[in-house]
Amino acid sequence: MALRARIVLLASEGVGIQPSAVRGWPDAKPDPQFAEKCHDIYQTYRLAPERATAGIPTFSIDEMTGIQALERIAPTLPVRPGRVERREFEYTRHGTCTLIASFNVATGAASAGIGETRTEEDFAAHLAALVQQPRRPVKFR
Repeated sequence: MALRARIVLLASEGVGIQPSAVRGWPDAKPDPQFAEKCHDIYQTYRLAPERATAGIPTFSIDEMTGIQALERIAPTLPVRPGRVERREFEYTRHGTCTLIASFNVATGAASAGIGETRTEEDFAAHLAALVQQPRRPVKFR
């Protein structure tokens, strides 16, 4: 039996429930140093090319955890005249993996590592690999 939204609303008002009233949690407090922090980040990215010419790289690092490794049970059927591509909705799950990626802001070079786990050691290994990369000044034309 389906209930109409209006009936639910009328019934909830009678007992003091307000289903349309929503409050976020936790309540974020405004950061008094927000503008200063934004300016620092902006300066970091703005000065990246200048620092690169001195051999000091600037990296932007991000991670994505819990990426599902999926395989469709049946192959995708290609487009044919009068028919759209068809994909099977069922899949086999082969676990998850983690992606940690770095982007050199000045040069645009990207590097990434994919692993089965996301631990502090994995992140430290990624940072160590970045530090081991040869540093050479970048010349901009």
